[in-house]
Amino acid sequence: MDIGSYDPLLSKLPNTTEYQPARIFKLPLSDLNEHDQKVVWECVRSAVLGPFYPDWEFQTLFGFERVEIQAILDSWQSIDDADEDVHAVISKSMNLLLIYPIDESDRWGEFISVSQEQVARIFADWRGGEPTSPLDGMY
Repeated sequence: MDIGSYDPLLSKLPNTTEYQPARIFKLPLSDLNEHDQKVVWECVRSAVLGPFYPDWEFQTLFGFERVEIQAILDSWQSIDDADEDVHAVISKSMNLLLIYPIDESDRWGEFISVSQEQVARIFADWRGGEPTSPLDGMY
């Protein structure tokens, strides 16, 4: 029996089994220049190795354990940012550096070679435009 026969409003909902999340990032990582690609790598690396996120909150913030993100770093030369996990890791790594009150912010330069403003620009370039909200691109 069709679910819409129980409730006509339900028949208007999209079929969630066919749902594909929209890719809001329009520029593949490979299309960024070498410098900007390095900064993206630094952002992801800082998530794993940096002092910016406490262990007790890490999995909640990223949706991944540090070891899972380390595995992405270990295979960085062959990653595909269209892969859902890679995409999420890059997005969250960059975005959290811009919005999360990071621990030990005085150590930023040890992990990331550019300012927060430059990270924001590179993140916006990868996204294909300026974010409209600080939480845009979190996922």
